[in-house]
Amino acid sequence: MSEVGSSEVVSPGTYGSIQMLRAAAALSVLVFHLGDPLKRLGHDGGWPSAFSAGVDVFFVISGFIMWTTTRQKPVSAADFLKRRLIRVVPMYWIVTSLVIAILIFGTNRVSTGALDWRHAISSYAFVAMEHPGRPGEIAPLLLVGWTLNYEMAFYGLFALSLCLKARARLWGLLLTLAGLALLGAASDGFGGAPGFYTAPIVLEFALGIMIAVRVAAGRWLSGKAAWTSVALGLLLLALSPSEISRTGGDRLIAYGLPAGLIVMGALSLERGGLAFTARLPLLIGQASYTIYLVHGVALSAGVSVWLRLGLPSDGPAWRLAFALSVASAAALAGLLSWRFVERPTDRLVRHGLARRARREVMP
Repeated sequence: MSEVGSSEVVSPGTYGSIQMLRAAAALSVLVFHLGDPLKRLGHDGGWPSAFSAGVDVFFVISGFIMWTTTRQKPVSAADFLKRRLIRVVPMYWIVTSLVIAILIFGTNRVSTGALDWRHAISSYAFVAMEHPGRPGEIAPLLLVGWTLNYEMAFYGLFALSLCLKARARLWGLLLTLAGLALLGAASDGFGGAPGFYTAPIVLEFALGIMIAVRVAAGRWLSGKAAWTSVALGLLLLALSPSEISRTGGDRLIAYGLPAGLIVMGALSLERGGLAFTARLPLLIGQASYTIYLVHGVALSAGVSVWLRLGLPSDGPAWRLAFALSVASAAALAGLLSWRFVERPTDRLVRHGLARRARREVMP
């Protein structure tokens, strides 16, 4: 593929393409999780598993953003972790607490109504542990939070790398991530948490870092190559097998590599002048984290409301109506939660920490 561009680096916050991809990733995962509610309504057909590749797009973006932001402005390991915790923890704890409340006061409405306090503590701490209601599956109380367990482990590794010089940091990160995956492969897949943290999916963070290094060096794709990269990524996702493991090597190949192609192509298209400025997708991109966290609870509530109202569920027309209405409601719930819960909470936490810091420096 031919490459164009300079070594100019732009703040990730100005990348409209990244926000658009975040929006697409969040909505893609939401659509993927419509499969189970539809089954409850009697849908016995297949449901495209490739929609779950939104997770892989998030992981690639995470690697890209972490490297790009710390490359432009040196930051200490402590400050890096502080910023990531402020960004990730409050809303995650809020939604996890909501799940606990549902389990305590409405277990008859939850298909995996199992509450173990040791598991609850590990969920709040972002530590991988088997779900008591889903034997053999590593997942926190908030089921989609399994991805946050990976994110937090990656943040910890990344923070350690900030103690190294730039070149050593890059190779240290890439070799550590590769070493974890190789260790998992050599052991034929550890069980439990060790197997979880040494799964091939961790290499998607490395893929994002390599894209960031490429972009920082000005090695953009040309217009045709960028379009080809995005189109090929989407085609590979469309042609992916219907059965993919959650964290295995088949997922890395079927979803991770296409996600990398899409991210690199979209970034290059924006660099080449394609405007990513549509207001609604950008707004959804800003709210993507909250949408990701709350959509499962919202979908479950949507099914309960639909059944309680006695609305029909027979036939493709009614199921399509259900899917559109419940998915829209879940996305709206995420947007409203971002606007009225996450943003005020974020401001409150940041204000409290700033006030505490001022008190500590006062004589």
